[in-house]
Amino acid sequence: MPNLIIVIVLLIHWANSRFDHQVSVELEKLFAPQPAAWVESSAAVVLPAPVQRWLDRSGATDQPGYRKVKLVQEFQLRLKPEQKTWYRGEATQYFNTVRPGFIWTLSLDILPLVKIRGRDLLLDGKGEMLIKLWSLFALVSEKNNPKIDEGTLQRFLGEMVWFPWMATSPYIEWEAGTDETAKAILSYKGHAVSGTFEFDKEGKFRKFRTDRYLGGNEHAKRHPWVITAEKHGVHQNIEIPTHCKASWILDDGHWNWAIISVSSARYDH
Repeated sequence: MPNLIIVIVLLIHWANSRFDHQVSVELEKLFAPQPAAWVESSAAVVLPAPVQRWLDRSGATDQPGYRKVKLVQEFQLRLKPEQKTWYRGEATQYFNTVRPGFIWTLSLDILPLVKIRGRDLLLDGKGEMLIKLWSLFALVSEKNNPKIDEGTLQRFLGEMVWFPWMATSPYIEWEAGTDETAKAILSYKGHAVSGTFEFDKEGKFRKFRTDRYLGGNEHAKRHPWVITAEKHGVHQNIEIPTHCKASWILDDGHWNWAIISVSSARYDH
């Protein structure tokens, strides 16, 4: 029995190392040197009034357009609409804001000694989702799927509230809405996704909403997917939402599936 325990521990350690190596390789791809043809964001873009207020308030207009973003997050998740208890975990997320993409890794404790690791990826317009038990057994593995591609781009669009200067990217167009809303359209690598941002009268981000596929199978349908900001904080002189809820609005009600707290945000060139 002790030998079996040792084998299991070594196997899990090997699986974690392999998982980490895969993420390291993908990070190198995410931040690979840019060809000269890539265009940086333009500060001359004319934006809808609420978006401009947001950029002014956040401090993004006074900062350089950083290419690299690293967030450390504390997560609470409910994996099913009927789930009552919250699973707790930690996540690290890297964004490339010049060539839209991200890598998000999650470590989640389901039960004592039962750990799930996840990795979501957006690279060159393609999305992937990977969830493994003990980094060993794949519970979810989605890639080469147009629905996942679309949903991952929508997520990137909504999460640019953590790097507001992305609003002036050449990949994003804006359509004016009300005095407190504006619609953003992200076009990249042959895909186009959109969502509506809502701000208060002072320019503080409140909400993002888009219609997103729930899952990637043939029966998956679009449902409203909403990010709501509850608290804000300042990192490197940039105001961002630091406590958010992510929800699906389903036919039979709301599914508040994630609570995200940003414990640190780092921006770099």
